[in-house]
Amino acid sequence: MNACIPYLDKEIELINPKIIGTLGFVSARYVFKKYGIESELKFPHVCGKIFTVKDKKIIPLRHPAALLYNDSLQKEMIKNYGKLRKLLDSVLV
Repeated sequence: MNACIPYLDKEIELINPKIIGTLGFVSARYVFKKYGIESELKFPHVCGKIFTVKDKKIIPLRHPAALLYNDSLQKEMIKNYGKLRKLLDSVLV
Protein backbone atom coordinates (compact mmCIF):
# COMPACT_ATOMS: atom_id res chain seq x y z
CA MET A 1 0.00 0.00 0.00
CA ASN A 2 2.77 2.46 0.88
CA ALA A 3 4.16 2.26 -2.65
CA CYS A 4 0.72 3.19 -4.02
CA ILE A 5 -0.02 6.14 -1.72
CA PRO A 6 1.55 8.84 -3.93
CA TYR A 7 -0.47 7.57 -6.90
CA LEU A 8 -3.67 7.43 -4.88
CA ASP A 9 -3.13 10.96 -3.57
CA LYS A 10 -2.49 12.26 -7.08
CA GLU A 11 -5.56 10.45 -8.43
CA ILE A 12 -7.76 11.96 -5.73
CA GLU A 13 -6.27 15.40 -6.41
CA LEU A 14 -6.85 15.16 -10.18
CA ILE A 15 -10.29 13.57 -10.12
CA ASN A 16 -11.59 15.29 -6.97
CA PRO A 17 -14.25 12.62 -6.43
CA LYS A 18 -17.42 13.31 -4.47
CA ILE A 19 -17.47 9.69 -3.30
CA ILE A 20 -14.57 7.53 -2.15
CA GLY A 21 -15.19 3.84 -1.56
CA THR A 22 -12.32 2.10 0.16
CA LEU A 23 -11.78 -1.62 -0.26
CA GLY A 24 -10.41 -3.22 2.87
CA PHE A 25 -8.94 -2.15 6.18
CA VAL A 26 -5.62 -0.77 4.95
CA SER A 27 -7.13 1.63 2.42
CA ALA A 28 -9.86 2.68 4.87
CA ARG A 29 -7.27 3.44 7.55
CA TYR A 30 -5.26 5.57 5.11
CA VAL A 31 -8.27 7.52 3.80
CA PHE A 32 -9.59 8.06 7.34
CA LYS A 33 -6.21 9.47 8.37
CA LYS A 34 -5.95 11.61 5.22
CA TYR A 35 -9.35 13.20 5.84
CA GLY A 36 -9.10 13.40 9.63
CA ILE A 37 -11.83 10.88 10.36
CA GLU A 38 -11.53 9.51 13.86
CA SER A 39 -13.44 6.42 14.83
CA GLU A 40 -13.15 4.30 17.94
CA LEU A 41 -15.04 1.55 16.11
CA LYS A 42 -13.23 -1.45 14.72
CA PHE A 43 -13.21 -1.91 10.94
CA PRO A 44 -16.14 -4.38 10.77
CA HIS A 45 -18.32 -1.77 12.52
CA VAL A 46 -17.52 1.05 10.08
CA CYS A 47 -18.01 -1.02 6.93
CA GLY A 48 -20.91 0.39 4.97
CA LYS A 49 -21.22 3.54 7.08
CA ILE A 50 -21.08 6.82 5.21
CA PHE A 51 -18.72 9.49 6.51
CA THR A 52 -19.02 13.03 5.18
CA VAL A 53 -15.93 15.23 5.09
CA LYS A 54 -16.34 18.62 3.44
CA ASP A 55 -17.74 17.84 -0.01
CA LYS A 56 -16.81 14.15 0.02
CA LYS A 57 -18.65 11.04 1.12
CA ILE A 58 -16.41 8.19 2.20
CA ILE A 59 -17.71 4.65 2.52
CA PRO A 60 -15.37 1.94 3.80
CA LEU A 61 -16.12 -1.49 2.37
CA ARG A 62 -14.68 -4.93 2.86
CA HIS A 63 -12.36 -6.01 0.09
CA PRO A 64 -14.12 -8.42 -2.31
CA ALA A 65 -11.46 -11.05 -1.56
CA ALA A 66 -12.86 -11.29 1.98
CA LEU A 67 -15.55 -13.57 0.56
CA LEU A 68 -12.88 -16.10 -0.39
CA TYR A 69 -12.08 -16.52 3.29
CA ASN A 70 -15.49 -16.00 4.86
CA ASP A 71 -18.57 -16.58 2.72
CA SER A 72 -20.84 -15.65 5.65
CA LEU A 73 -20.02 -12.01 4.82
CA GLN A 74 -21.93 -12.18 1.55
CA LYS A 75 -25.22 -10.61 2.73
CA GLU A 76 -23.44 -7.80 4.56
CA MET A 77 -21.24 -7.07 1.56
CA ILE A 78 -24.14 -7.07 -0.89
CA LYS A 79 -25.98 -4.61 1.37
CA ASN A 80 -22.95 -2.34 1.76
CA TYR A 81 -22.02 -2.37 -1.92
CA GLY A 82 -25.69 -1.53 -2.56
CA LYS A 83 -25.23 1.59 -0.41
CA LEU A 84 -22.28 2.56 -2.58
CA ARG A 85 -24.44 2.07 -5.68
CA LYS A 86 -27.14 4.35 -4.26
CA LEU A 87 -24.54 7.00 -3.47
CA LEU A 88 -23.18 6.81 -7.00
CA ASP A 89 -26.68 6.99 -8.46
CA SER A 90 -27.45 10.09 -6.38
CA VAL A 91 -24.40 11.87 -7.79
CA LEU A 92 -25.18 10.91 -11.37
CA VAL A 93 -28.76 12.23 -11.24
